[in-house]
Amino acid sequence: MKVKLNRQAFLEALSTASAAASGQVKDVLGKVLFDASFGTLEASNGESSMIVVVDMTERSSGTCLLDPRRVLSILKESRDESVTIEADERSIEIETGGASYKLQATNPDEFPRIRSSDTEAIEVDAKRLMEALGTVDYACDVDSTRYQLGGVNFVSTEGLLELVATDGRRLAYSSVPAGPGASLAGQSNIVPSKALGLVKRAIEGASGEIGIAVSGNGIEFRSGSVTVKTILVEGRYPNWQGVIPKADGVAITFQAEPFLRAVKQASIVADKESSGVVFAFTPGDCTLSTRTADVGQSKVSVPVECDGEITLTMDYRFVAQWLASLPKDSEVTMRASSKSAPTLWVSGNAKYVIMPMERN
Repeated sequence: MKVKLNRQAFLEALSTASAAASGQVKDVLGKVLFDASFGTLEASNGESSMIVVVDMTERSSGTCLLDPRRVLSILKESRDESVTIEADERSIEIETGGASYKLQATNPDEFPRIRSSDTEAIEVDAKRLMEALGTVDYACDVDSTRYQLGGVNFVSTEGLLELVATDGRRLAYSSVPAGPGASLAGQSNIVPSKALGLVKRAIEGASGEIGIAVSGNGIEFRSGSVTVKTILVEGRYPNWQGVIPKADGVAITFQAEPFLRAVKQASIVADKESSGVVFAFTPGDCTLSTRTADVGQSKVSVPVECDGEITLTMDYRFVAQWLASLPKDSEVTMRASSKSAPTLWVSGNAKYVIMPMERN
């Protein structure tokens, strides 16, 4: 095979595909397969995989395995507009900008080929999906022996895609409008946390629609020239609908950015052993306070709208993570019925449930 490519476009495509390559399971998976016949790059880590379509004016028959680290270095150091790649069973020759390289070839037949499914996909806006993932994916528990908690659950209902993540101590939820027609099968489509990193990379900066389809034990995300496939986490996702409390009790409304700043300020004297911050809500004000024996104490006030009085102790890390995932100008409404009942936080399509901590 021999092809001439736009260097910058091929650099971007290979950089995207290389994120899915990992030789930890098999050495060959540390490579990226270039198929000059179809104009695609394929990469896999054994559980998740990626197909990237390469912008090619001319096609050539044949495939080769590229070492992404070395080839990316070659492409980055060149300033030429084009790059020529010629490969046979013995070597891969790369020429660009007056520089030439001859790399040892690996048999491409050893690479497990990746194929897209023809399952009908639901379609959602790429930007909205990216925002929704950002408000839930941190709440996964990748270290839990309950493997179902190590990913985000994707559930589709009529005209809606719902995303849920929990580690057993807090739960994050968001939703995205979905196009009519297809739907995801079942109530447990758990996408592993690591695979979501590839999905976010694939759709970052993308515009338009992204297709999502479940086929067998896998799920596929199709975004323009990039397709990400991954194996779903086995098992049934916990009954998350029963965890979200009713919107009753004391109602508190505030702006996300100043409240997040107050949480960060109050937590400065917290330590690893004491992550609890006391939130004392009163009409017009919330006072956040922290006290640790070895460090000292803090007290911070932030304006809020509150229709009652309630004092709660909550893990500041859980509060800060969710607030940081929202746009800075977001308005948040929080509901709390008692110091021991789950609290409900709502902003737009995003919901968050935090269990208060017992006060020492």
